[in-house]
Amino acid sequence: MSTRRERVKAQASQHNKQLVAIANKPKERKEPVVELGKFFVDLAKLTFAGVILTVLLDYKSDKMPLLLAGLVALFMFVTFGYQIIRYGNRQ
Repeated sequence: MSTRRERVKAQASQHNKQLVAIANKPKERKEPVVELGKFFVDLAKLTFAGVILTVLLDYKSDKMPLLLAGLVALFMFVTFGYQIIRYGNRQ
């Protein structure tokens, strides 16, 4: 009975070492992909400043489609950029 326990302990110890080695493995970042995501987030900032703030400062009712298009573009750039950054940070 004692030898069985010792064998199981040795296997469990080896298994734990393997799990610790896997857990301590540094995550690899895909830098070009992360930079592309940051680029799209920067595009969202420029869209906000260039389109939305400009339309809001000089608002007339005929500029409503431009404001809506700017909001849609802003949302799309932010969402797409953060999805790409998340993908680049995955292992």
